[in-house]
Amino acid sequence: MGQVKSSKTKDLNEIRGSRLDTENRDRILINKIAKRDESAFEEFLKYYQHRIINLLYRYTHSRSDAEELAQDVFINIWNRADSFKGRSRVSTWIYRIACNLAINHLKKRKLPILSIDGYITSPSSRIKKDLIDPGALRSESFTDNKEKKALIEAAIEKLSPAQKMAILLSRYEGYSYAEISEIMKISVSAVESLLFKAKQKLRTILLPFKEKGML
Repeated sequence: MGQVKSSKTKDLNEIRGSRLDTENRDRILINKIAKRDESAFEEFLKYYQHRIINLLYRYTHSRSDAEELAQDVFINIWNRADSFKGRSRVSTWIYRIACNLAINHLKKRKLPILSIDGYITSPSSRIKKDLIDPGALRSESFTDNKEKKALIEAAIEKLSPAQKMAILLSRYEGYSYAEISEIMKISVSAVESLLFKAKQKLRTILLPFKEKGML
């Protein structure tokens, strides 16, 4: 038994120390997870846990919901690793699982919609301390001003679950239309339509604030 464990540790150390590209590394780990290798699963968590929690936090604005959903994501990965057929990137497969769970969560549980109207008269009083996760946001994507970020986050909450996920994958995660198509299991034209309508809606919602010089 000690030799088996030692062999597994050696394999994982080789993965950590090698120059394998991310996809090859992920495929090796998924293959090991499919064989119920707990050490490989722990290694996999190191690479993806933070990223998945951040995505789900942006989607739910609840740290507890994000962590609970992330746990479900990784339970799915542990239970379904042997179903990964290699037709997409491992990361795409993981984000697809997270995406499906997050959208279903939002549909089943009507989360409170962040009010945006009060920002017109008193922006600072409307900002929730837990609305923005500084470590999760790409500052270059939006403005550096926290109140303006909060306005945009509140506007994003007005989108449909699918529009919201498409925007998050595009603007925050940096995925291309083709990659979002794979993750959400819809056509590229459907992704284009989702993002077009989402951006139109955001412009309409945020226009009064832009006219008042708040954006």
